[in-house]
Amino acid sequence: MLAVVVAACGVGAGGSTTRTFHGVPLAPNIRCNDAQCTSYNVVPYVRTRSQYGVGCLGNVPPGTTPKPELPPQSYSAAFVGKPGFPKLTPHELATLHRIQHHVHSKTLRIAWLGSPPAGEFIIFDATDGPCEIQAAGYQILNGARNEFYTPGENPYGTYAAPG
Repeated sequence: MLAVVVAACGVGAGGSTTRTFHGVPLAPNIRCNDAQCTSYNVVPYVRTRSQYGVGCLGNVPPGTTPKPELPPQSYSAAFVGKPGFPKLTPHELATLHRIQHHVHSKTLRIAWLGSPPAGEFIIFDATDGPCEIQAAGYQILNGARNEFYTPGENPYGTYAAPG
């Protein structure tokens, strides 16, 4: 993701330089392309981590702060059934097994988006990593044909791609 912004550098505690935009510190996953941060790139960044899952930070444009709500975590499908792994409903487990029958991938992941227990259960193949930022994102394997998830851009929900 490339965006155009204007930023100013401030001085943090202890004399260290802190990148800011209108006085707001830049998120740790923002990489400025020049000294004034007139454009930036978003890099994959894990915001939360548990025994089996990771929650991605997403794109926090300069001048904004991360959502106070922690991102949903995604989990490797390979760990389903392990002690301490979140329980899947019988329907979720059947859906996962049906997809695993056709998709043989070590990077298959699951997540629940939204508030449990009504959160949307999604399955996606994170071929480039759980928090990667891709132009199109990862296709939701148990969703509509044009439904995608970009955990490195917006870990809170899916979107419909045109077409």
